[in-house]
Amino acid sequence: MTGHRRCDGGPGGTVGNRSGCRPGVRAAAQGDTRPVAEARRAGHGEHLAARLNASRTPVRQALHRLREDRLLEAASGGGLQIAQLSPGDVGQLCDLLAVVDSYLFSRAAERGREGDAGQRLVELAKQLVKAAKTHDLDAWRELDSAYHAVIHDLADNPWASDVSNETRARLHRFWVPSSDRQKRLAKCSTEHTEMAKAIAAGNPDAAAAVVGEHVAHMRSSLLAVFEAASPLLGSW
Repeated sequence: MTGHRRCDGGPGGTVGNRSGCRPGVRAAAQGDTRPVAEARRAGHGEHLAARLNASRTPVRQALHRLREDRLLEAASGGGLQIAQLSPGDVGQLCDLLAVVDSYLFSRAAERGREGDAGQRLVELAKQLVKAAKTHDLDAWRELDSAYHAVIHDLADNPWASDVSNETRARLHRFWVPSSDRQKRLAKCSTEHTEMAKAIAAGNPDAAAAVVGEHVAHMRSSLLAVFEAASPLLGSW
């Protein structure tokens, strides 16, 4: 389509996890995410295609994949909306993330002293601390993504990385925009620093231990969001 950029991953219109429209559609669908009680409408494929300046077919395919992944669900008035989680979902997702990330960070630590990857993680962690101090949430998100990308490159297990990314995406829908998350950014950034140092030192056990603490704190923050919203949400 003239004037529209390709985002279908090439011939055949394949929309995958690392290429194509899916990352852009995910970002657009989750943009300006509200807390639990205000799941944002993702809209129809045509709306997102226009917003992304992309062809409609790959955008619809990406939306379909996100619905299959249970990141989107049908809205009562038509279209799609961000799927909501229950406290039970949060517990199960945090259990999964603790297992997968402990494995990934341990694997990364086994190679943390190769090249400069470990030091790059330490530097990214320092920038995370700085972004937390200035309450720059957009910069913090970008740095967090870059940080985990280095971890996944070191761990060299795309299947496990996909599970980690999808699980974190589900949890971050509520944790990232919540006021509780902003209050905890400093502590979270400190944990990133501790994990980075463990990886740079080539210490898998220390890396896994800090990951366990990190996910436990994430779980507490998310459950606090649900508790604060319980008067609006009613009984789960």
